[in-house]
Amino acid sequence: DYRYTYLKNIMGLWMIQSVKKELDDAFSFAELCGAAERESITSVIDCNYDRFLAPESMINEIKQACAESGQIIPDSPGELAAVVYNSLAACYRGTVLELERLMGRKYNAIHIVGGGSNAEYLNRLTARYTGKDVFAGPAEATAIGNLTAQMITGGEFKNLKEGRECIKNSVLSNLT
Repeated sequence: DYRYTYLKNIMGLWMIQSVKKELDDAFSFAELCGAAERESITSVIDCNYDRFLAPESMINEIKQACAESGQIIPDSPGELAAVVYNSLAACYRGTVLELERLMGRKYNAIHIVGGGSNAEYLNRLTARYTGKDVFAGPAEATAIGNLTAQMITGGEFKNLKEGRECIKNSVLSNLT
């Protein structure tokens, strides 16, 4: 459709996946989210630091980053998850502000797609940190986008607008 899309990669859920693995997968993602939600730890780290890309131990790297910045060091799985989720939501806030500055406009909503759309606690935190409505889903955004492009090409949809309307009516939900 002769348009450009601004994209920015954010660490995403790699950190919590690494923590979960280091905890020998003793907790599901839902259990880690629930445990994080019950914690009051306020430590926040910069998720986009290179140190979090492939550390030998994500848990130790998170603890060290908190110690270096003079914050409370997480101890329990719930505290570790809370630091990760709050840090991701803070990162999303910074990215939204950057995007708004670059585009010269304000946005009222954030659409979370892919696997992160299943992390309800993170999506609620994102709404709280950004002050924006958060819409979650679809979890299989890449596959749906590919299928939509094929359906436009095949004439099933007249255009991108019609394809997006179908997706919106089929799979999106408001989490605010």
